[in-house]
Amino acid sequence: MFDLRMPEPATGLSPDDVVLTGDRPTGPLHLGHLAGSLAARVAGQDICPHTVLVADLQALTDHAHDVDRVREAVEEVMVDYAAVGLDPAKVRFCLQSEVPELAEITVLLLNLVSLERILRNPTVKAEVGQKGDRARNAGFAVYPASQAADILGFAATAVPVGRDQAPMLELASHLADQLAIRGCRLPIPRAVFPEGGSGRLPGFDSRKASKTLNNAIALGASDADIAAGVRRMVSDPSRLSSSDPGDPDKPIAFAYLRAFDTDRAGLADLEAAYRRGGVRDGDVKARAERVIRDLVGPIRERRAAAAGDRAALRDVLRDGTASARDTARHALDEIRACFGLSRRSG
Repeated sequence: MFDLRMPEPATGLSPDDVVLTGDRPTGPLHLGHLAGSLAARVAGQDICPHTVLVADLQALTDHAHDVDRVREAVEEVMVDYAAVGLDPAKVRFCLQSEVPELAEITVLLLNLVSLERILRNPTVKAEVGQKGDRARNAGFAVYPASQAADILGFAATAVPVGRDQAPMLELASHLADQLAIRGCRLPIPRAVFPEGGSGRLPGFDSRKASKTLNNAIALGASDADIAAGVRRMVSDPSRLSSSDPGDPDKPIAFAYLRAFDTDRAGLADLEAAYRRGGVRDGDVKARAERVIRDLVGPIRERRAAAAGDRAALRDVLRDGTASARDTARHALDEIRACFGLSRRSG
């Protein structure tokens, strides 16, 4: 298996689990994705079945003005998956827009939950505030129902998420309960949280790492891009000099070291010295740059190799989508029956 050269992620999975995870294709993936989900997927693919959803329909909820970006990003995301070591022999990749059953499940599920409950989702509220006018459409407002449809449509038992996404899993579980009342027996999904912390890697400016905010390091970043990104990482603003005691929870460089530095003892020593005073923020950033460069270098090479055979990646996505559609069709038949509708023909 490809060595990501980062601390071993906890998966919280068992061989009996069925996992659904995925990403919205709005551009190449970055280190926030690696820390938040990709590394756990690589570790988990040897434990239980995984479906990785390329959620292009959900990407359109705030990128309908730039459909070319979404379409092009589908292949870029597949290249990134290959670069980090997700194995198509173990993982099923699926393009959301090619599984129309998921859209029908979404419509049916919307009848089982109030609009008020969906709009109370704190993640929706935060993203509407961040994205502004691009997220002020009904499609974006109700995308948690679409996510629930994905989870139930693929009969997932486990969904790895950050703790900020807990309300999304609560909605999916609530909808599964509502279907069960009507005689539809689908698995009740559970959230699988990262071990320790939220699993969310901050951007250079301490906000969420995001392609849109241009505050993240892409998986294919050059050494120059990495150096520039590390320089932009905010430090402890309360320190006036390197001799002042500092709080390692404040410099963004420490967050990246905690995510990716495999020398845990050395990192613990550095944090202790930073608390006492006498460690320059520049030294912390230098270590972070070295760790990130050593991590990204092999990924960048694998990414270049995968990008050279995009036809193979398109075949992998097509075949996985066909298999996933069979699964979703079965779930749709079950859900339609709950509403007194006949099974779909064909």
